[in-house]
Amino acid sequence: MEGLVIFGDSFQKAVVPATVAILIVLFSAQRFGTAKIGVVFGPVMLVWFVALSASGIYNIIQYPEILKAANPAEGYKFFLRKKYIGWELLGAVVLCITGGEAMFADMGHFGKWPVRVSWISVVYPSILLNYFGQGALLIRNPEVIDDPFFRLFPKKLLIPMIILATMATVIASQALISGAFSVVQQAISMKIFPKVKIIHTSTTMEGQIYIPVLNYMLEQCVSS
Repeated sequence: MEGLVIFGDSFQKAVVPATVAILIVLFSAQRFGTAKIGVVFGPVMLVWFVALSASGIYNIIQYPEILKAANPAEGYKFFLRKKYIGWELLGAVVLCITGGEAMFADMGHFGKWPVRVSWISVVYPSILLNYFGQGALLIRNPEVIDDPFFRLFPKKLLIPMIILATMATVIASQALISGAFSVVQQAISMKIFPKVKIIHTSTTMEGQIYIPVLNYMLEQCVSS
């Protein structure tokens, strides 16, 4: 939600309380498992990535030269022009790949092939198209640097996109929490982590677990 200056001060003031409320509900609901509501995660994320792709494609059409960014030679030229500043900016690019650790954590739930197929066929192309779209938008309108993502969409779609982005964020957070539970469970089975209480929240899915101690630790990390 950072950078939503286009909605005014009143909206921005509501962001922090809404975020706190969502986090409280998210961590409080872990003990009940996600088997029942998990069926909506896939469709919501599919709609999210379709929206990312569509917004990116629309802006790429407006400035197709942005596709030159896929050429490694352009990156080389950028470093020649910017020199040391280019290397500093490269550090910020690392932020674009954060979240990859969640995929490895969730392999314990789904296996490597579902993760590979979904990443190659849906996630990676959608993210790439969206970043290209943001680049095209910024080249045409540098003044939208305050919030290039939400500026990709027409005003009448902003509220639906905020709702969709919030849902996608909650699902991504849930995936990370579930991944942490899975990693700790595997570490315990390998005897490299102290034994803690593990609660199975589903009678049909082995991967649906809840670890109270870890949930509390994650909650404290977020709140701090």
